[in-house]
Amino acid sequence: MKKKCYRCKTVRDIKDFYRSKDRKDGVQASCKKCSSLIGKGFYKKHKDRKSSYYKNQREIFPEKYVDYNKKRKIQRREKKIFVINKYGGKCSCCGEKEIIFLSVDHKDNDGAIHRKSIGGSSYIYDWIIRNNFPSSIQVLCHNCNQGKYINGGICPHKKK
Repeated sequence: MKKKCYRCKTVRDIKDFYRSKDRKDGVQASCKKCSSLIGKGFYKKHKDRKSSYYKNQREIFPEKYVDYNKKRKIQRREKKIFVINKYGGKCSCCGEKEIIFLSVDHKDNDGAIHRKSIGGSSYIYDWIIRNNFPSSIQVLCHNCNQGKYINGGICPHKKK
């Protein structure tokens, strides 16, 4: 099924439109691409108003945000444990098994570029799960990870 976007005037497949229960045809009038541009423009225009709104909400309902943040922290920790266990549950260099000391590492030393492309470090575990645990990722303890960074991509344990 096809539909014409009211903004860009192109005829697109119906899957290129967001759903809308309010409309007869069940989808929005503008395509996903145009909707994204509209949202970005609105955000830029009203950035101060939006950020002050959320700041006020945090002041009015602090317990709501404390609960939300605790819940997110627990979810993130559970994802970290799940991902690290899928990669063997220990540092691939020194064998450290304490989960608090472990982190994911990009074997090709392109972690900064990759994190930027996916929207930040908080999305890395979601990305790993979504991409079926790619072989370009490994588990390192923080010491080996930092040592690898300082020594130009080679962990001090492996340099010996």
